[in-house]
Amino acid sequence: MTSDSNNEPLKIAIVSEFTHRTYPAGGENRYYEIARRLVKKGHKVTWLCMKQKNTSMDIDTEGIEYVYLGSEVANPPFRSAWNFISFCFTLIFHLRSNHYDIVDAQTFSPLPAAFLGTLFSDTKLLATIHDTTGDKDGGYFQFRSIALLAEAAILRLPFRTTVTVSQATKNSLVEYYGVPQERVHVIYNGISQTEADSIDGSEKLRELIYVGRLVPHKHVEEFIELCDRIGARGAIVGHGPLEQDLRNQASVVPNFEFIGKLESYRDVLAEIARSRVLILPSTREGLGLVILEAATLGVPSVAYAVGGVPEVIEDKVTGLLVPPASFSAMLEAVKWILKEDNSRKLGGAAKTRIAANFSWDKTVKLLEALYRYS
Repeated sequence: MTSDSNNEPLKIAIVSEFTHRTYPAGGENRYYEIARRLVKKGHKVTWLCMKQKNTSMDIDTEGIEYVYLGSEVANPPFRSAWNFISFCFTLIFHLRSNHYDIVDAQTFSPLPAAFLGTLFSDTKLLATIHDTTGDKDGGYFQFRSIALLAEAAILRLPFRTTVTVSQATKNSLVEYYGVPQERVHVIYNGISQTEADSIDGSEKLRELIYVGRLVPHKHVEEFIELCDRIGARGAIVGHGPLEQDLRNQASVVPNFEFIGKLESYRDVLAEIARSRVLILPSTREGLGLVILEAATLGVPSVAYAVGGVPEVIEDKVTGLLVPPASFSAMLEAVKWILKEDNSRKLGGAAKTRIAANFSWDKTVKLLEALYRYS
């Protein structure tokens, strides 16, 4: 590694299958918030990802360079076997042909390719792992059996430095995959309170909202049923492989709005601000970035107590935690939080707690130290 001075800029590659521009999700939004702050600090950041329609190498207004590799993904998030294979091989070749001080690769398919692409070089590899299957059923919607076997092998690769977004994920890596605990560093996601404060949430258009990917382990069908059972006004923001099935289910529910994908992050925050409570019926979460985002707006969350979710929700203080996969308990929790002034009280407490403990600037400071010294 050549840029070892305290002040010398680093040449950083971040690697994921998609970006916040092509298929936004928690991991991609996290990378974007980190990358743009690293650029402001003087570092050169290149984002390596899968090729999609109408994408070509460019530099955005934040100064992040994008490089698209492999065969074209026709319908994200669905990827063919050839998409995976061509992406991995071109990623290995790219990393062998271009020098970076740091490669920060996100689970899952980028990790083995990044490992091989940086092996026996002076480039430092950092593995970012949001969540794991561990003893759970998993959350894959493509090549499920192969994906579970691949996950078990990938997470056991001898990465020198691993970053997770919650203590729960670190515990899983150590307990189920045998990763030495001294190699795993917990760096929480952050928030942008300034942006949240600029959004007017005084007018509440609905009681409940779900924001996120429309994939099996998020159990968005439970959210729709929940709204129907209690007669609450609800909305869904997001897209994914289950979108059409969920639209069909939601079409017969009164006072329900299926917003779908929003291009602007600010628009996503605005829809959360117009809601009284965020619902997250997911059974697999690394941390639950959307819970932090809702809290910045004074909107409390009701969520299953999985992964790192209990690390961001203090039960009955900043939101409500529900036993995993217990729809009846979720139903009762939502009924309670919608009574009287409960949502406003918990939302205010959530905003105060999150603002005091989570920030993207803190996240970047900790990550930058790992880039330089781990």
